[in-house]
Amino acid sequence: MIELSPIELVLGLLVVAIALAYAARRIGVSYAVAATSIFQRLHVPRRIVTILEGESLINDASALIAYRFAVLAALGSLFTPLDAGLAFVFAAAGGVVIGLIVGAVVTES
Repeated sequence: MIELSPIELVLGLLVVAIALAYAARRIGVSYAVAATSIFQRLHVPRRIVTILEGESLINDASALIAYRFAVLAALGSLFTPLDAGLAFVFAAAGGVVIGLIVGAVVTES
Protein backbone atom coordinates (compact mmCIF):
# COMPACT_ATOMS: atom_id res chain seq x y z
CA MET A 1 0.00 0.00 0.00
CA ILE A 2 1.29 3.44 -0.93
CA GLU A 3 1.20 6.11 1.74
CA LEU A 4 1.17 9.77 0.82
CA SER A 5 1.91 12.73 2.99
CA PRO A 6 -0.81 15.40 3.18
CA ILE A 7 1.25 17.69 0.94
CA GLU A 8 1.67 14.99 -1.70
CA LEU A 9 -2.05 14.26 -1.60
CA VAL A 10 -3.00 17.94 -1.97
CA LEU A 11 -0.54 18.46 -4.83
CA GLY A 12 -1.86 15.36 -6.57
CA LEU A 13 -5.45 16.55 -6.21
CA LEU A 14 -4.47 20.00 -7.42
CA VAL A 15 -2.88 18.58 -10.56
CA VAL A 16 -6.03 16.55 -11.28
CA ALA A 17 -8.24 19.61 -10.65
CA ILE A 18 -6.18 21.76 -13.01
CA ALA A 19 -6.27 19.09 -15.72
CA LEU A 20 -10.04 18.72 -15.41
CA ALA A 21 -10.56 22.48 -15.44
CA TYR A 22 -8.41 22.81 -18.56
CA ALA A 23 -10.32 20.04 -20.31
CA ALA A 24 -13.68 21.52 -19.32
CA ARG A 25 -12.63 24.97 -20.50
CA ARG A 26 -11.48 23.64 -23.87
CA ILE A 27 -14.79 21.86 -24.37
CA GLY A 28 -16.79 24.90 -23.26
CA VAL A 29 -15.05 27.27 -25.68
CA SER A 30 -15.57 24.99 -28.65
CA TYR A 31 -19.23 24.48 -27.70
CA ALA A 32 -20.00 28.21 -27.65
CA VAL A 33 -18.18 28.84 -30.93
CA ALA A 34 -19.86 25.88 -32.62
CA ALA A 35 -23.32 26.92 -31.46
CA THR A 36 -22.84 30.51 -32.68
CA SER A 37 -21.57 29.28 -36.04
CA ILE A 38 -24.51 26.92 -36.50
CA PHE A 39 -27.03 29.60 -35.52
CA GLN A 40 -25.55 32.03 -38.05
CA ARG A 41 -25.78 29.44 -40.84
CA LEU A 42 -29.40 28.75 -39.92
CA HIS A 43 -30.16 32.50 -39.94
CA VAL A 44 -31.40 32.45 -36.35
CA PRO A 45 -32.33 36.00 -35.25
CA ARG A 46 -29.41 37.88 -33.71
CA ARG A 47 -31.37 38.53 -30.53
CA ILE A 48 -31.71 34.78 -29.84
CA VAL A 49 -28.02 34.21 -30.59
CA THR A 50 -27.11 37.00 -28.16
CA ILE A 51 -29.28 35.48 -25.43
CA LEU A 52 -27.67 32.06 -25.93
CA GLU A 53 -24.19 33.58 -25.88
CA GLY A 54 -25.10 35.29 -22.60
CA GLU A 55 -26.24 31.97 -21.21
CA SER A 56 -22.86 30.55 -22.13
CA LEU A 57 -21.18 33.32 -20.12
CA ILE A 58 -23.34 32.46 -17.11
CA ASN A 59 -22.24 28.83 -17.45
CA ASP A 60 -18.60 29.96 -17.55
CA ALA A 61 -19.03 32.11 -14.44
CA SER A 62 -20.66 29.29 -12.49
CA ALA A 63 -17.89 26.90 -13.57
CA LEU A 64 -15.23 29.34 -12.37
CA ILE A 65 -16.98 29.70 -9.02
CA ALA A 66 -17.27 25.93 -8.68
CA TYR A 67 -13.60 25.52 -9.60
CA ARG A 68 -12.56 28.16 -7.06
CA PHE A 69 -14.33 26.38 -4.25
CA ALA A 70 -13.10 22.97 -5.40
CA VAL A 71 -9.51 24.23 -5.17
CA LEU A 72 -10.20 25.73 -1.74
CA ALA A 73 -11.66 22.43 -0.55
CA ALA A 74 -8.73 20.46 -2.01
CA LEU A 75 -6.25 22.74 -0.26
CA GLY A 76 -8.03 22.25 3.03
CA SER A 77 -9.25 25.82 3.35
CA LEU A 78 -12.43 26.64 5.16
CA PHE A 79 -15.22 25.85 2.76
CA THR A 80 -18.92 25.99 3.38
CA PRO A 81 -21.77 25.48 0.95
CA LEU A 82 -23.19 28.79 2.20
CA ASP A 83 -20.05 30.64 1.03
CA ALA A 84 -20.25 28.94 -2.37
CA GLY A 85 -23.94 29.71 -2.71
CA LEU A 86 -23.48 33.36 -1.76
CA ALA A 87 -20.59 33.74 -4.20
CA PHE A 88 -22.76 32.34 -6.97
CA VAL A 89 -25.70 34.61 -6.09
CA PHE A 90 -23.46 37.71 -5.95
CA ALA A 91 -21.82 36.82 -9.28
CA ALA A 92 -25.20 36.23 -10.93
CA ALA A 93 -26.69 39.44 -9.49
CA GLY A 94 -23.63 41.42 -10.53
CA GLY A 95 -23.86 40.00 -14.04
CA VAL A 96 -27.52 40.94 -14.29
CA VAL A 97 -26.87 44.49 -13.06
CA ILE A 98 -23.94 44.99 -15.43
CA GLY A 99 -25.95 43.50 -18.30
CA LEU A 100 -28.86 45.84 -17.63
CA ILE A 101 -26.58 48.87 -17.48
CA VAL A 102 -24.72 47.97 -20.66
CA GLY A 103 -28.01 47.16 -22.40
CA ALA A 104 -29.47 50.51 -21.40
CA VAL A 105 -26.39 52.39 -22.58
CA VAL A 106 -26.26 50.54 -25.91
CA THR A 107 -29.96 51.03 -26.67
CA GLU A 108 -29.74 54.75 -25.84
CA SER A 109 -26.94 55.28 -28.36
